[in-house]
Amino acid sequence: MGRDKALLDVDGLPLAERVARVLEEAGCSPVVFVGGDAVALGAVGRRFVADRWAGKGPAGGVLSALRALPDADAVVVAACDLPDLTADVVTRLVSPPPALVNVARTDRVEAALACWSPAAADPLAAAFPAERALHRLLDGLGAGVRFVDVDAAALRNVNTPADL
Repeated sequence: MGRDKALLDVDGLPLAERVARVLEEAGCSPVVFVGGDAVALGAVGRRFVADRWAGKGPAGGVLSALRALPDADAVVVAACDLPDLTADVVTRLVSPPPALVNVARTDRVEAALACWSPAAADPLAAAFPAERALHRLLDGLGAGVRFVDVDAAALRNVNTPADL
């Protein structure tokens, strides 16, 4: 991409803020940014949580979010590069609440959008960082994982300038 995807302008908003507003529309509160450029994301006006395992992949970000919100009923983790995410998709993901995690699925598992129970933090932490691949960490959660089929168009992600 050549620059921070979270800060890319899409229809007048940084991409991360666009995703954050969809989460709020779906009833998620509080919405916080996890990882990335603390100064630039802080300027957007939301709470920022440092990724305790920066550079160790998305699993570190998930653990950082779960540790930052230990009293939450559930924690929705959404990648910042989903410009077409909808509140309907998020609402379907959070209900019913996860045993350990509800994961979006299109024609494949979309681990970049999931609703996590805080109870998942300890099993994830036990396997991480020896295992950093989020899909393999999900495999280790067994029956605590529920897949939620969602519209693939809502999970289109932005990886290149042409994707915008």
